[in-house]
Amino acid sequence: MLSLTESLAEELKGSGVGVTALCPGVTATGMLSTAAGANAQLGKLPDFLIGDVDAVAAAGYKACMRGKVVEVPGAMNLGATLAARATPKWLLRRVAGTVTRKVL
Repeated sequence: MLSLTESLAEELKGSGVGVTALCPGVTATGMLSTAAGANAQLGKLPDFLIGDVDAVAAAGYKACMRGKVVEVPGAMNLGATLAARATPKWLLRRVAGTVTRKVL
């Protein structure tokens, strides 16, 4: 999705049409509530890892209005994204798999 968004943003530059990818991370939506009801481990996620739905939506809207191509709201979400970019993919897969198996 990021590659498509970045490509579209470049293609449409100067046309008056903007494209923004919102990368919200874990956000307190009904979907998270439903998933947590089906899996008790999700309910144990620390609050600082869960984005507020209104704040995430506001960040996405502001980014779009400013012409920003990619928006990653929240300090923890942004930190994780930046760390993932600097980490070899094999290591990232291993860590993500281990964490996911423990949480889920």
